[in-house]
Amino acid sequence: MFQTTEAKHIEIQLSLNCLERKNVRVVFWSPQRHCGTTSHMLLTAAMIAERMECRTVLIPSLAKDENFKDYFSRGKQSVVREKCAYGEENDELLRAVREGSLTPKQIGRAVKTLKKGRLFCCDGFLPQRRTYDRSEVEDLLSCMIAAIDHMADYVFIDCGSTDDAWTREQLRQADLVIVNLAQTQDSLYHLFCRHAEVFSEQLYFISSYQKDSIYNKENISRICSIEKWRLGVFPYNPEFEMACINGRLDRYVMKKERYNGTEMRQYFFEEADRSVRLVMESLKLKRAKEEAAKNQKKSEERKEENKYEAYYGALRNSHFNRGCISSTGSDISSICEEQLYHDAV
Repeated sequence: MFQTTEAKHIEIQLSLNCLERKNVRVVFWSPQRHCGTTSHMLLTAAMIAERMECRTVLIPSLAKDENFKDYFSRGKQSVVREKCAYGEENDELLRAVREGSLTPKQIGRAVKTLKKGRLFCCDGFLPQRRTYDRSEVEDLLSCMIAAIDHMADYVFIDCGSTDDAWTREQLRQADLVIVNLAQTQDSLYHLFCRHAEVFSEQLYFISSYQKDSIYNKENISRICSIEKWRLGVFPYNPEFEMACINGRLDRYVMKKERYNGTEMRQYFFEEADRSVRLVMESLKLKRAKEEAAKNQKKSEERKEENKYEAYYGALRNSHFNRGCISSTGSDISSICEEQLYHDAV
């Protein structure tokens, strides 16, 4: 008998979730299009990969035919992005999900290297053959994220500007949500009027930021009641945009003269550095809170154990002193037990 696709997905998911998740999951999302969600994610990941010895995997948006490798070193020629030119491998993965035969080895092959030992990505997930519905693509992506959770230190997920059940689930499961905004009244309206729900852990990144705009950091913080420390900005910089278009993002990030170049470049990297530090410090703070909560729980459990130990110790002593212990350990009256428990507590 054949299993349903849903049953197969659940089976695969359960087998992957039996392992404890050890990484950090960061979701980049925007309430509307053209807010720099993808470029912010790629720049943040590239800067982390440049400085830290950790493994970061990038997951693309379901809504785009996109290959993150196109943003990184591809030689001197400009990159030509062809839709679905890399969909055959995903078709194979989708067939495996449909048949319930997806393996960690297949998932591992689907993860491409951007920077050896540090930065990796998955290709765009829209299949070349349009015989798979969106739910099957979502199942594949969920299985891949669950597997990658045990392979990487950080998983960055590009959720674009979609607002569906799958995206909301990723936002719910994230260790950190980064909401990307344009520096416009319309972008702020979309967020606070149409997406009023508040995520427990979130930062805000402003794209193409101009400090002389009426919607600068100070005014956005005041108007939208956002704590100023939660706001990161990526200043307007056509050099950065061209680096993304021409597949030279990593080279641009690693430029030695970035702090000795133009005032625009220097300001861009100063603010980008500040935004990346904001991400890392927020994750560190979250982990510290989780560790403190875990220690508090252990302390409370130990305290409760000590109460019961004191209670039963007093109970045994009372039995012994009164000669009430029989060869089988006789009972004591409920009134006496209650009094002894209160004394112990």
